[in-house]
Order: sequence, then structure tokens, then C-alpha cells
Amino acid sequence: MKDYVAVTSWVRDDSRTIVASPERGGRYSIFPSGELHIRSANIEDGFKSYRCVTRNRLTGEVAPSTAAGKLFVTDARSSVSPRITHSQPKIETEVGHSVELPCAAQGYPLPKYSTDITCHAIEKRDMVSFNKHYENTYNLKQLRG
Repeated sequence: MKDYVAVTSWVRDDSRTIVASPERGGRYSIFPSGELHIRSANIEDGFKSYRCVTRNRLTGEVAPSTAAGKLFVTDARSSVSPRITHSQPKIETEVGHSVELPCAAQGYPLPKYSTDITCHAIEKRDMVSFNKHYENTYNLKQLRG
């Protein structure tokens, strides 16, 4: 079933819809796995619940999840070593599309990021440029053949 269902958005209990939009930036990302990533989570984020909205690739049916997820936000009281919680070593996209290159980490004090991006273009004439949207997210802005 997982092969036929894709997460298209997330809805908070205050009816705000969160969509994946690597071009616009913002506090939210939806990873290709469907997971919701919230940058700079705060206590207020923990007061809300979140439901994913899926689309069936075969039937086109769109439906929210029946169960809601809750975020638990706590204050760090001592030093916590940084650890990467999500990254993708390989991302593919089509010519002319934007794609987000996610790297999420946890720790206290907040982790600092450095990025080493290796891009393998389809042919030598392909052009690729990156815009840094956040400390830990790069947006593949332009790919043309």
C-alpha cells in the first residue's frame, strides 16, 4: 500500500495546512518519506496536533490520517552532543524542478552545519545552482539541460 500512497500535506488541529514548498522556504518541510520537519520548534508547536494528508496514486483519493501526532517540546537543561536525525545521500529530480536537500540534527547547544555538495549533472552542459534557505537546508534552484 505504501507504494501507492504519498503524503501531500499536513494539517494542524487549528486547521492550518502545511505543504511542501522548497521554493518558498519557511519553518516546515515534508521529507520524501512523508515525515514533517519543523525548524526551530518551540513550546507553542507542542500544544498542537498534526495529521498527514495522503493521496492515493491509483485512485487520486485524498484523505487525512485518522490518528493525530503530537510533538513534545522540552527545554534542554544540559549539553547534548549533536546527532543527525535525517539526511538523504542521494536525491533525484527532473530538469526544471526544485528539490530540497534536507539535513536535520538535534543537540544542545544547537548544532552548526557545514555542507559539502557534490552534484553529478546528466551532461556537461547542465547547469545547477543552489540557494541556501536555512542553516541546514539547500534548495536546488535551477537545473536546465
